[in-house]
Amino acid sequence: MTSPQELILKLQNLLTNASGADLQQFLAGLEQPGPAPAGDDLTPDGRIKVAMPSKNGTTTPQWCERVAIALQRANAPIYNLAGSPVYITDDGKTVYLNPNNFISAAEKYICPCAFRSKDDSTLVYQPMKEPLAKLTLSSMEFLTAIPELIKIHDQITPAMLPNGTYHLNQRGYDPESKIYTLKTAVDYDTEMPLEQALLIWRNWHKEFPFLDWSSSDLQERATSATSRSFAVHTCACVALYASAMLPLSSPRLGYVYTSNSQRSGKSLLADLATGITYNNNAKHPWYYDDEKLQGVLNTILNTRAPYVYFDNLRGKLQSTCLESFISSVSQDIRPFHTQSLVTKQNCATVFITGNSLEWNTDLASRLLICDLNLTESNPQDRTVQRVIDLETIQDSGNRAELLACLHAFVRNWIEQKRPMPDKTRAGFQRTSSIIAGIVSLLGIGDPFGERPDEIYGGGDQNLQDMRDLVQTAAARLKPGETYGEIKWDEIIEICIERNSFESLIDARTEYVTETDENGHESKIPRYKLTQASNKRFSFLLNSTYGGKTFKLNDGRTVKWDSRGKKRSKKYTFQIS
Repeated sequence: MTSPQELILKLQNLLTNASGADLQQFLAGLEQPGPAPAGDDLTPDGRIKVAMPSKNGTTTPQWCERVAIALQRANAPIYNLAGSPVYITDDGKTVYLNPNNFISAAEKYICPCAFRSKDDSTLVYQPMKEPLAKLTLSSMEFLTAIPELIKIHDQITPAMLPNGTYHLNQRGYDPESKIYTLKTAVDYDTEMPLEQALLIWRNWHKEFPFLDWSSSDLQERATSATSRSFAVHTCACVALYASAMLPLSSPRLGYVYTSNSQRSGKSLLADLATGITYNNNAKHPWYYDDEKLQGVLNTILNTRAPYVYFDNLRGKLQSTCLESFISSVSQDIRPFHTQSLVTKQNCATVFITGNSLEWNTDLASRLLICDLNLTESNPQDRTVQRVIDLETIQDSGNRAELLACLHAFVRNWIEQKRPMPDKTRAGFQRTSSIIAGIVSLLGIGDPFGERPDEIYGGGDQNLQDMRDLVQTAAARLKPGETYGEIKWDEIIEICIERNSFESLIDARTEYVTETDENGHESKIPRYKLTQASNKRFSFLLNSTYGGKTFKLNDGRTVKWDSRGKKRSKKYTFQIS
């Protein structure tokens, strides 16, 4: 017969996961006589006895299911992580189970047994052999009976349950959110008032040189000053702390910390974002070769890491595999030494730091940028009142204080009926609406605010140069005029004079003789692009930016376009 404890666990599992047909089949099975009890007897050290398969007793499927149920009863940290059985060690490491380590892990909690003899139903210890362990781990009966595990968190964090209910996870396995929180998670104040949390949060960040602080006064920064970059950084911190509130079916924005100088604190801010919620502060190698970089990202997918952190990069960020990684919720990867593809869920947030970074428009649409700006020519001349380093962040008291702040921000959003922000990011609407919704209520800045164009060479340089070209062309209009035209040669002259599009324009100078109205001759420089440069720059002006609108410095909107063909072609700009 099936024990009452087994029935309760099986019913709970079925009511949570099974269909009506599954439930009917289960109820019908209760009418059939079962084998000898499994799990009612305990060993002297408290382990649950489970009868092993035998010809006249327990069947193999029954053994697999009963082992899983007995492990649950014993609170064994064995779970189904994306179809793979795993064991969570006391220090929080995830161990994928194989037949060898499963035997040692399982026998901490259960005692595999056999009947003493045909005539004696007493259960006695019988070591589990590797073939049976292998069969158990691969069986559907075992995998569907052990608890499903979605994530492992280092700290106590909030979650959004499938029914939309807000939920705060607790240490150990939480059956509602299916998240395992390490037993080493720190305690923190979940009732901290929002005003106190904001004051603490501002004081932690007031000395960071965010480019767009509305005030240079530290006292104002600690109380009322705003900054788009400060808001972006707060979004990054909330994104990891409240990651279980984000839908698994929606991609997550990446975060970039960039600066005009070394020693500005960009890596320290990224350390804060990752180190408040997670303990290891792992950083990952960056490769400009997409094939090698994909290998790093595959490791992130395989281990279900919560974030990937590329520190201190240089130059232009251009990677199709990184763009795909950020915008996808799952990816197919090929395990080593196999020809098959395996689908892995992607729940990682990307963090990047570097000085004077550049990126293309496709990558920029997947990122929120935190800009820092040092005014000191020598970074060593800068003095700070509060010294922050990795050890400071990982101090349990400091971590508890920062976690309490983040919880207050999230709790405030829940109490305010979860308002949507004024802006979201296209392609990331669901996740950005939650993160920006939480941060927009704090009054510290707009994370989706427009970045200044004149930023120390960072960002999409072609886009910045195009805005400069449109601004320069519009400045030629007379007062009251709203429409203008400009020739190809004039565009090239403007770009060369202003050192714009340097990566695209490759020109040689030719001098032509012109005579003025008084008959005076002079040589005028004319610029002629190489064939390849002409093709690239023409594609940019026509295909990339043709028909696009730009904002002038005075707030008016300009539409850039063209008319005519070949030599008669002119570029137009209409102000509205």
